Amino acid sequence: AAATEVVEGATPRALAAADGPAGLGEVALGPRGARSSVYGDLAFLTPILELDVERVTEDERAAYGRFRNRYQRGWRTYFDPIALQVRIAGDEVGLDLTVLPLIGGTEYREMVEVTGDATIQPGAGDPHPGAALHYVMALSKDSGMFSSGRDLAGVLGTGLDDPLDWVGDTVAFYLDEDPFWDELEAAEDRDEFAEQNVGRLPVGLHVSISNPLGLATLLTSLRAFSNQAAPGMVVWENREHRGQAYVRISPGEGFADSDFPDLALHYAVLPTGATFALGEALVQRAIDRHLDASEVDDAPAPYAWQGESVALRLAPTAFDRLLPLLVGEGLPRRLQRRSWSNLPVLNEWRRLFPDRDPVQVHEALWGTRLVCPGGGEYVWNEAWRTVESSVYGHPLAPREGPSLPAELRTLRRAEAGLTFEDDGLRARLSVDRGEDG
Repeated sequence: AAATEVVEGATPRALAAADGPAGLGEVALGPRGARSSVYGDLAFLTPILELDVERVTEDERAAYGRFRNRYQRGWRTYFDPIALQVRIAGDEVGLDLTVLPLIGGTEYREMVEVTGDATIQPGAGDPHPGAALHYVMALSKDSGMFSSGRDLAGVLGTGLDDPLDWVGDTVAFYLDEDPFWDELEAAEDRDEFAEQNVGRLPVGLHVSISNPLGLATLLTSLRAFSNQAAPGMVVWENREHRGQAYVRISPGEGFADSDFPDLALHYAVLPTGATFALGEALVQRAIDRHLDASEVDDAPAPYAWQGESVALRLAPTAFDRLLPLLVGEGLPRRLQRRSWSNLPVLNEWRRLFPDRDPVQVHEALWGTRLVCPGGGEYVWNEAWRTVESSVYGHPLAPREGPSLPAELRTLRRAEAGLTFEDDGLRARLSVDRGEDG
């Protein structure tokens, strides 16, 4: 009866003490449902600090003890002061978050150790419009990674004291827009297509160079080492594109893997850095970018990343095709199950209030609107006598539905970055929601 009153728009009235459990205080019924003078209502619960709690159960005591211990371990050195700025301009949303200082046990400690005092300068990491996903990180020569490189030099016997001495202050990883993604999406068996075409995978690695001579010495040593240790197993082939040399490293005759017939590694050493890629086209495009830029008299200002320690950029292609392919079937199935998890209660509201929208009934009773994660609507299917999602259907008649949450599908661009400074962290995010965002 009380539920019907709320759905119909209850006139505020007090409820008798016998209508509810003891300890609720004065209970009233109104348009937002029941409200306790002690615990509040679903729209605003009374904070625990303001409750007069004298006795708890053993389970409650143990749960609070676990919470307190975890909290004290995490915040034992500092309390993180946080400042957040939100900027909205048309379809663009920007967030600027500062945490200063970071707690002693921060999860960013390893990343801080790798980046150190190094910074990502504008134009670093080979930023280019053809990258659907681009990730760049600053590198500190004092990090453990470089110590491991020196240990590896002794194992390989290259004769180099520090084989990574040539590495500059940034490393970047990117996935390029490429016909490969269209062919992968159209393939009947995507796993099989990926295995047979792994050599075309448009994945690039760009490493800045601080010591060109050190890189040349390392590559020469590795080439000599492979020819001496396993003659003929690996072929080093010098190639050329627009007059610029690059190298292809592939299995020798008789050593190629039948499952990956075109597998090879390509690299080009340019003034902007060294580019390594499986797909030969990526190295050639890197050469094109370098040569085209050198022919322009009035070059545009270098691209400025959102962060000086770590940065990420996602282009429209990433949201349209790339991310749905990379997430595989796991995420779409989870989204489908989340959508279906709302159906039982919506069917119950449909049974109790057949003339009402079950989504609105639930919101009136519980103060929460049930949303389909795929961006669909919950509608009544008369043939199956059940509420269903307009994009995922229902368990007895499922639909494929979107591969990504609705919030991601509306994005056209996203840029993010982290900067570690003054024992703290600054995180910046900028997204373009597009016309439908």
